[in-house]
Amino acid sequence: MQTQELIQTPPRERVVFLNALPLNAFDMESFTLNVAKAELEELRKFSRHGNIVSYIRHPATISLLRRYVANLPEPAQGLYRYSAGDVLVVVTLKSPQRGAEAQQVSEQDVVVHVVTVL
Repeated sequence: MQTQELIQTPPRERVVFLNALPLNAFDMESFTLNVAKAELEELRKFSRHGNIVSYIRHPATISLLRRYVANLPEPAQGLYRYSAGDVLVVVTLKSPQRGAEAQQVSEQDVVVHVVTVL
């Protein structure tokens, strides 16, 4: 009987755009996050990345992000679940309005954080 060696390649890094950081998306007992504030201009580097997923559904925020990440895909369905290697880009409004949806969002209205699991 021959044994077959299975060579597993690590999953390709995904860039995941989120409007919040849901801690229940991490199916781990313990983990450490590296959170770094970023400027929108810095997101241009992700335009060359071929594996982008977005869970941001707010039309005005999507429009703003597409000025920096032209290949930002349509929002994914369902809830985000962490996969090893994911790089998270969390985009939030500086002053969210409860019960009101902003029709326009400018660069001054958002805060961007890039999050990785250590």
